[in-house]
Amino acid sequence: MTLSCTAIDQVASDLTAHQIDVMRYLGNDTSCYWADPTEDRVLHRRQSKAWDGLHTSFSADLLELPNTDLGPARAVGGGEALLLSRRSEGSAMSGLPHPPILVEKAKRWVNSLDAWTLTALLFSACVES
Repeated sequence: MTLSCTAIDQVASDLTAHQIDVMRYLGNDTSCYWADPTEDRVLHRRQSKAWDGLHTSFSADLLELPNTDLGPARAVGGGEALLLSRRSEGSAMSGLPHPPILVEKAKRWVNSLDAWTLTALLFSACVES
């Protein structure tokens, strides 16, 4: 019932605000930032095993970038990990930067979603427990 009410009462009445919320999450999604394999091979191997399929599928199916997996950003060094909590210059999105084509295509895909699908994405990716 909660998802239905949210979709009807909140998301449908202001799609743009909720699309921005979802896009804001892209810069901080842990599946997008992997450990550098030269710094932590075990963690990198686990991340690769868990998320390789997601990256390949997302790149090919949702973003229509055939034969291209933009892959995750690499967080190298302890100092760079701080970038995850900083806002970048000239951008409202925080986190490590993604290739501009990924951000553009992800934004286009998010903006194509109806209120029901956007609500499901919002709750699955962005809402805290």
